[in-house]
Order: sequence, then C-alpha cells, then structure tokens
Amino acid sequence: MASIVVTKIATGTTDEQIVKFFSFCGKVKSSSFEQDQTHRTAYIEFERESAARTALLLNGGNLEGSLIEVSSNDVSNAASPPPASAPVPASASPAHHDNDGDNNVDQEDKPRTAILAQYLAHGYHIGDEAIQKAIDLDTKHGISSKFMTYVTQLDAGAGKRVASGGSAEEQKPLSSQLYQTAQGLFGKAKDSDTSKGISEKSTSWFGPYYQKALNSPYATKVHNFYTNAQKQVLDVHEEALRIAAQKKDTFVNNGGDANATSIAKAPADTDEKKTA
Repeated sequence: MASIVVTKIATGTTDEQIVKFFSFCGKVKSSSFEQDQTHRTAYIEFERESAARTALLLNGGNLEGSLIEVSSNDVSNAASPPPASAPVPASASPAHHDNDGDNNVDQEDKPRTAILAQYLAHGYHIGDEAIQKAIDLDTKHGISSKFMTYVTQLDAGAGKRVASGGSAEEQKPLSSQLYQTAQGLFGKAKDSDTSKGISEKSTSWFGPYYQKALNSPYATKVHNFYTNAQKQVLDVHEEALRIAAQKKDTFVNNGGDANATSIAKAPADTDEKKTA
C-alpha cells in the first residue's frame, strides 16, 4: 500500500470526481478530504505502490479546471523497481473471462502510457511532459510480464480456428495476423474468430477494445502500442483518439445521442461493462 497527497484541487470538485480521477492509476483503498476557502486537499491510499507511482505523473495535471499538485512520502517514480519482463511462452493458453472478471489485467499492470491514453480518451487534460515521463518509465522498466501474458492470451484466443477444417492462416495468433488484417485480407471472416476467442463478458476495457482492433486499419499500431515500450508522445494521443472513438460508438449503441460533444467521465475498467 502507498498513499499520495493531492493539493490545489478546486473547491467545486467532489469527492467522487477525485476518486474517479485517480482510479485510473489503480485500485483506491481509502480516501479522505480537507477543504479551506480556496482549495481542497485529498489523501488517497492505493492498494499497490505502482498505482501511487503512476499518480505522481499527474503532478501539474488538470482536474476539473484546476492544476493539481501530487506528492507522496511513501514512493517516488525514481525508485520504481523494474517489473518482471521475462519472455512470454508462445504456448500460453487463452484467457477465458467469467462474469467476475478475475482474469482481467489490473490497471497497475498496464503500461503507464496506456493508462495516460485512457485519461485522454475520457476527456481529461494530460500534458505532454507527463506523457513523456510515462514513456521514459515504460522504456526504462519495460512492460510487465503479467500484461504481456495477458496480451498473449488474447492473441491466442482471437487466433483460434473458427471450425474444424479452418485454414492455417485462421489458426495464427493475433500477433501474426495483425499486418494482414490491417490490409483487409481477412475481412469479415475474422468476426467469427474474435467472437470465439475471448469471452465478451470481460469487464476490462482493454479486452474488447483489443479484439476490435482485428478488423481495424489501425490493428498493427494498436498491437505495437501495447507491446512496445518505446513510443512517442503522438502515439499516446493517437491511441487515446481510438479509445475515445470506440467509447463513443458504445455510447451511441446503448442509446446515447450521436451528436453529443462529450461523454461523461467514468472510472477505469467500468466503461465497457455495458457491452457485456
């Protein structure tokens, strides 16, 4: 466990808005708040230290119109230990997500650049300096082996053959198919592959989003974004735009107004639940 202190929060910002904002970094265990005549102060305790380190990237960020300051007496990004980064076995078995979502990858195990892309996709303002720091940390420490295993499992599930007698191409994992898929060589045939691979009951935003990349012209970029620690700031902004586009599609498919200029911000890992 590790805690952060957030100061200079606008007085009109609610407790719920503050907790939602920091839930993208990881699971919040507890929170408390103070307020004076000009600003609010929040004390956030996370279940895992890595979440607090990610939260430090938000120092100087914009929360509901106010530039906040984030600090911690428990951790610092400079002291962040490198995650385990052992190669993922090619034979990793496909994940099967149940209603409880026990197999979903935790926020804390995602690349920091992926988390900041989520922030941007939900309409939060994150400066390029913070994004560059996230890139530097991902590059220095690599992508966690747990996250890479999760990606490999999604790859394997999405690449399972549709039915007996399927071609060798249809049995390739996603990582081998992405370039060809992006060129439109599989087309609608992969729709069935995707539905057979990983359960749509996953409550994580990443699982359904990653699967939809199969039939997207951005498939190769999406795969590279989540498996390659070396990125540019523009890559994070582009990924945020893709997540936001899917988020809006989901919103419209659930009866929302297609002309809406913004979609309500949601805490991490909840924005895909309605699609299950």
